[in-house]
Amino acid sequence: IDDEAEVYLYLLSLLDRQLYVIPDAHPTIGHSTLIASEPALAAGELLIGKRGRLEEVDFGSGHYRGGVSSFVAMHNWMVDLGLNTSSIEFELRSGWNVTARSRVALRSGRKISYRETTRSG
Repeated sequence: IDDEAEVYLYLLSLLDRQLYVIPDAHPTIGHSTLIASEPALAAGELLIGKRGRLEEVDFGSGHYRGGVSSFVAMHNWMVDLGLNTSSIEFELRSGWNVTARSRVALRSGRKISYRETTRSG
């Protein structure tokens, strides 16, 4: 990762499927401010290198607490736009279980399929 990379806050809107991005420089502006607390598919930070290359996507947001589906939504949104995701580091939250098949798709730049399961106790 580029030593001179800059951090940006992002939010992928559930309503319009748009990505909203701002520099992470203002202490009073957070993820929920970007779309007035409306629902989000994913939220976190982007690391952009000095040459404008997206280096890392993380899913750390104090307001939006998505699960693995946030990672899948963000990744597949990028693939749908034709972006090469194979060299982007996706920083997953602790406890997120991503299958080996999904990791292969991630490295190859293909879409990831995801089916949420629930455990009954």
